[in-house]
Amino acid sequence: FQDDIEKVNKIIEENFIIEESENKSNKLEDNEFGYRSNHLIIKVKDSWCVTPNYKGLENIKVELQIRTVLMHTWAAIEHKLGYKNNQELPKNLKRKLYLMSAQLENADMQFQEIKDAAEDFQHITVEESKRIGKFTADKLNIDTLQALLEFYFHKYENNMEMEIAMLDQIIKNNLSIENLIEYAEKITPYINDIVSRLTNNRPSRINFLKYALEIFAPQFPIIANEKRKEIIKAIKNLYQKNNKFKS
Repeated sequence: FQDDIEKVNKIIEENFIIEESENKSNKLEDNEFGYRSNHLIIKVKDSWCVTPNYKGLENIKVELQIRTVLMHTWAAIEHKLGYKNNQELPKNLKRKLYLMSAQLENADMQFQEIKDAAEDFQHITVEESKRIGKFTADKLNIDTLQALLEFYFHKYENNMEMEIAMLDQIIKNNLSIENLIEYAEKITPYINDIVSRLTNNRPSRINFLKYALEIFAPQFPIIANEKRKEIIKAIKNLYQKNNKFKS
Protein backbone atom coordinates (compact mmCIF):
# COMPACT_ATOMS: atom_id res chain seq x y z
CA PHE A 1 0.00 0.00 0.00
CA GLN A 2 1.03 3.60 -0.50
CA ASP A 3 1.35 4.32 3.23
CA ASP A 4 3.76 1.38 3.59
CA ILE A 5 6.34 3.23 1.49
CA GLU A 6 6.79 5.88 4.17
CA LYS A 7 6.98 3.20 6.89
CA VAL A 8 9.72 1.33 5.02
CA ASN A 9 11.59 4.57 4.32
CA LYS A 10 11.57 5.38 8.03
CA ILE A 11 12.97 1.94 8.94
CA ILE A 12 15.75 2.38 6.37
CA GLU A 13 16.58 5.89 7.64
CA GLU A 14 16.84 4.63 11.22
CA ASN A 15 19.09 1.69 10.40
CA PHE A 16 21.33 2.72 7.48
CA ILE A 17 23.33 5.64 6.10
CA ILE A 18 21.45 7.08 3.12
CA GLU A 19 23.90 8.29 0.48
CA GLU A 20 21.29 9.25 -2.11
CA SER A 21 17.49 9.46 -2.19
CA GLU A 22 15.23 10.09 -5.15
CA ASN A 23 11.46 9.87 -5.48
CA LYS A 24 10.79 9.22 -9.17
CA SER A 25 7.20 10.45 -8.79
CA ASN A 26 8.54 13.96 -8.20
CA LYS A 27 9.86 14.02 -11.76
CA LEU A 28 6.34 13.71 -13.17
CA GLU A 29 4.39 16.86 -13.98
CA ASP A 30 0.85 17.26 -12.62
CA ASN A 31 -0.58 16.08 -15.95
CA GLU A 32 1.92 13.23 -16.45
CA PHE A 33 1.85 9.56 -15.53
CA GLY A 34 4.58 6.97 -15.66
CA TYR A 35 7.25 5.25 -13.58
CA ARG A 36 6.85 5.79 -9.83
CA SER A 37 9.33 4.47 -7.27
CA ASN A 38 11.52 5.57 -4.36
CA HIS A 39 15.22 4.90 -5.01
CA LEU A 40 17.76 4.90 -2.19
CA ILE A 41 21.51 4.31 -2.15
CA ILE A 42 22.47 3.08 1.32
CA LYS A 43 25.47 1.89 3.37
CA VAL A 44 25.68 0.09 6.68
CA LYS A 45 26.47 2.29 9.66
CA ASP A 46 30.11 2.65 10.70
CA SER A 47 29.26 1.28 14.14
CA TRP A 48 28.15 -1.98 12.52
CA CYS A 49 31.45 -2.41 10.70
CA VAL A 50 33.42 -3.01 13.91
CA THR A 51 31.59 -6.31 14.39
CA PRO A 52 32.81 -9.49 12.62
CA ASN A 53 29.60 -9.93 10.61
CA TYR A 54 29.95 -6.52 8.90
CA LYS A 55 33.69 -6.03 8.90
CA GLY A 56 34.94 -4.77 5.52
CA LEU A 57 31.50 -3.62 4.31
CA GLU A 58 31.92 0.07 5.17
CA ASN A 59 32.40 1.07 1.51
CA ILE A 60 29.74 -1.20 0.03
CA LYS A 61 26.73 0.65 -1.37
CA VAL A 62 23.35 -0.93 -2.05
CA GLU A 63 20.44 0.40 -4.11
CA LEU A 64 16.92 -0.09 -2.79
CA GLN A 65 13.80 0.49 -4.86
CA ILE A 66 10.69 0.89 -2.73
CA ARG A 67 7.27 0.83 -4.36
CA THR A 68 3.77 -0.57 -4.04
CA VAL A 69 2.69 -3.78 -5.76
CA LEU A 70 0.97 -1.75 -8.49
CA MET A 71 3.96 0.55 -8.93
CA HIS A 72 6.02 -2.59 -9.43
CA THR A 73 3.47 -3.92 -11.93
CA TRP A 74 4.01 -0.82 -14.06
CA ALA A 75 7.81 -1.04 -13.75
CA ALA A 76 7.81 -4.75 -14.67
CA ILE A 77 5.56 -4.27 -17.71
CA GLU A 78 7.48 -1.22 -18.91
CA HIS A 79 10.74 -3.16 -18.56
CA LYS A 80 9.28 -6.16 -20.40
CA LEU A 81 8.20 -3.95 -23.29
CA GLY A 82 11.65 -2.40 -23.42
CA TYR A 83 10.37 1.19 -23.41
CA LYS A 84 12.47 3.95 -21.83
CA ASN A 85 11.79 7.63 -21.27
CA ASN A 86 14.31 8.70 -23.90
CA GLN A 87 12.61 6.73 -26.68
CA GLU A 88 10.40 8.41 -29.26
CA LEU A 89 7.27 6.28 -29.24
CA PRO A 90 4.29 6.51 -31.62
CA LYS A 91 1.63 8.80 -30.15
CA ASN A 92 -1.03 6.06 -29.87
CA LEU A 93 1.36 3.79 -27.88
CA LYS A 94 2.43 6.63 -25.62
CA ARG A 95 -1.21 7.48 -24.87
CA LYS A 96 -1.94 3.83 -24.03
CA LEU A 97 1.06 3.69 -21.69
CA TYR A 98 0.02 6.89 -19.92
CA LEU A 99 -3.55 5.63 -19.65
CA MET A 100 -2.40 2.34 -18.10
CA SER A 101 -0.12 4.20 -15.67
CA ALA A 102 -2.98 6.53 -14.68
CA GLN A 103 -5.28 3.56 -14.06
CA LEU A 104 -2.69 1.84 -11.87
CA GLU A 105 -2.03 5.04 -9.91
CA ASN A 106 -5.77 5.49 -9.40
CA ALA A 107 -6.07 1.85 -8.29
CA ASP A 108 -3.23 2.43 -5.79
CA MET A 109 -5.20 5.32 -4.28
CA GLN A 110 -8.43 3.29 -4.24
CA PHE A 111 -6.77 0.34 -2.49
CA GLN A 112 -5.30 2.73 0.10
CA GLU A 113 -8.74 4.28 0.69
CA ILE A 114 -10.30 0.84 1.12
CA LYS A 115 -7.57 -0.13 3.60
CA ASP A 116 -8.05 3.13 5.54
CA ALA A 117 -11.83 2.69 5.59
CA ALA A 118 -11.47 -0.89 6.88
CA GLU A 119 -9.10 0.25 9.65
CA ASP A 120 -11.46 3.12 10.57
CA PHE A 121 -14.40 0.70 10.73
CA GLN A 122 -12.48 -1.66 12.99
CA HIS A 123 -11.41 1.19 15.29
CA ILE A 124 -14.95 2.58 15.54
CA THR A 125 -16.38 -0.89 16.21
CA VAL A 126 -13.86 -1.59 18.97
CA GLU A 127 -14.39 1.81 20.63
CA GLU A 128 -18.19 1.48 20.47
CA SER A 129 -17.95 -2.03 21.91
CA LYS A 130 -15.78 -0.73 24.77
CA ARG A 131 -18.35 1.99 25.49
CA ILE A 132 -21.24 -0.47 25.58
CA GLY A 133 -19.27 -3.27 27.24
CA LYS A 134 -20.14 -5.89 24.62
CA PHE A 135 -18.98 -6.49 21.07
CA THR A 136 -21.40 -4.74 18.72
CA ALA A 137 -20.80 -6.06 15.17
CA ASP A 138 -23.62 -8.19 13.75
CA LYS A 139 -22.11 -9.40 10.44
CA LEU A 140 -19.17 -11.74 9.89
CA ASN A 141 -16.32 -10.69 7.60
CA ILE A 142 -12.58 -10.16 7.93
CA ASP A 143 -13.03 -6.63 9.34
CA THR A 144 -15.48 -7.67 12.06
CA LEU A 145 -13.33 -10.73 12.89
CA GLN A 146 -10.26 -8.53 13.34
CA ALA A 147 -12.25 -6.01 15.39
CA LEU A 148 -13.50 -8.86 17.60
CA LEU A 149 -9.94 -10.12 18.11
CA GLU A 150 -8.79 -6.60 19.01
CA PHE A 151 -11.66 -6.17 21.46
CA TYR A 152 -11.17 -9.45 23.33
CA PHE A 153 -7.45 -10.17 22.84
CA HIS A 154 -5.87 -6.72 22.30
CA LYS A 155 -2.72 -7.55 24.29
CA TYR A 156 -1.60 -10.06 21.70
CA GLU A 157 -0.20 -9.73 18.21
CA ASN A 158 -2.20 -10.03 15.01
CA ASN A 159 -1.41 -12.49 12.24
CA MET A 160 -3.28 -11.53 9.07
CA GLU A 161 -2.56 -14.76 7.21
CA MET A 162 -3.78 -16.94 10.09
CA GLU A 163 -6.84 -14.72 10.62
CA ILE A 164 -7.92 -15.02 6.98
CA ALA A 165 -7.44 -18.80 7.12
CA MET A 166 -9.42 -18.98 10.35
CA LEU A 167 -12.29 -16.96 8.84
CA ASP A 168 -12.54 -19.57 6.06
CA GLN A 169 -12.76 -22.34 8.69
CA ILE A 170 -15.38 -20.42 10.67
CA ILE A 171 -17.58 -19.93 7.60
CA LYS A 172 -17.07 -23.56 6.54
CA ASN A 173 -18.36 -24.68 9.97
CA ASN A 174 -21.44 -22.42 9.75
CA LEU A 175 -20.49 -20.30 12.75
CA SER A 176 -21.96 -16.80 13.10
CA ILE A 177 -20.58 -13.61 14.63
CA GLU A 178 -22.90 -14.27 17.60
CA ASN A 179 -21.22 -17.66 18.09
CA LEU A 180 -17.77 -16.05 18.04
CA ILE A 181 -18.83 -13.45 20.61
CA GLU A 182 -20.21 -16.17 22.88
CA TYR A 183 -17.07 -18.32 22.66
CA ALA A 184 -14.67 -15.36 22.98
CA GLU A 185 -16.42 -14.28 26.19
CA LYS A 186 -16.23 -17.82 27.54
CA ILE A 187 -12.49 -18.10 26.90
CA THR A 188 -11.37 -14.68 28.21
CA PRO A 189 -11.35 -15.72 31.92
CA TYR A 190 -8.90 -18.51 31.02
CA ILE A 191 -6.38 -16.60 28.89
CA ASN A 192 -3.78 -16.51 31.68
CA ASP A 193 -4.26 -20.24 32.26
CA ILE A 194 -3.63 -20.93 28.57
CA VAL A 195 -0.56 -18.67 28.45
CA SER A 196 0.92 -20.30 31.55
CA ARG A 197 0.72 -23.69 29.84
CA LEU A 198 2.32 -22.56 26.59
CA THR A 199 6.03 -22.85 25.88
CA ASN A 200 5.67 -19.78 23.63
CA ASN A 201 4.43 -17.00 25.93
CA ARG A 202 3.52 -14.63 23.06
CA PRO A 203 0.76 -16.40 21.12
CA SER A 204 -1.12 -14.47 18.48
CA ARG A 205 -4.64 -13.25 19.22
CA ILE A 206 -6.20 -15.63 16.70
CA ASN A 207 -4.77 -18.50 18.74
CA PHE A 208 -7.09 -17.68 21.64
CA LEU A 209 -10.16 -17.66 19.43
CA LYS A 210 -9.06 -21.01 17.97
CA TYR A 211 -8.80 -22.41 21.51
CA ALA A 212 -12.28 -21.05 22.24
CA LEU A 213 -13.73 -22.74 19.15
CA GLU A 214 -11.95 -26.03 19.85
CA ILE A 215 -13.24 -26.01 23.45
CA PHE A 216 -16.77 -24.64 23.12
CA ALA A 217 -17.93 -25.13 19.50
CA PRO A 218 -19.05 -28.77 19.14
CA GLN A 219 -18.83 -28.74 15.33
CA PHE A 220 -15.35 -27.19 15.17
CA PRO A 221 -12.64 -29.79 14.38
CA ILE A 222 -9.69 -30.22 16.73
CA ILE A 223 -6.49 -30.80 14.77
CA ALA A 224 -3.80 -30.47 17.41
CA ASN A 225 -0.65 -31.96 18.86
CA GLU A 226 -0.65 -33.66 22.26
CA LYS A 227 0.39 -30.48 24.09
CA ARG A 228 -2.52 -28.51 22.64
CA LYS A 229 -4.95 -31.33 23.42
CA GLU A 230 -3.73 -31.25 27.05
CA ILE A 231 -4.41 -27.50 27.23
CA ILE A 232 -7.88 -27.93 25.70
CA LYS A 233 -8.71 -30.66 28.20
CA ALA A 234 -7.42 -28.59 31.15
CA ILE A 235 -9.45 -25.51 30.18
CA LYS A 236 -12.56 -27.64 29.62
CA ASN A 237 -12.16 -29.07 33.12
CA LEU A 238 -11.68 -25.60 34.60
CA TYR A 239 -14.74 -24.27 32.78
CA GLN A 240 -16.92 -27.18 33.90
CA LYS A 241 -15.69 -26.86 37.47
CA ASN A 242 -16.34 -23.11 37.58
CA ASN A 243 -19.82 -23.50 36.08
CA LYS A 244 -20.87 -26.63 37.98
CA PHE A 245 -23.04 -24.79 40.51
CA LYS A 246 -24.37 -22.13 38.16
CA SER A 247 -27.94 -22.39 36.98
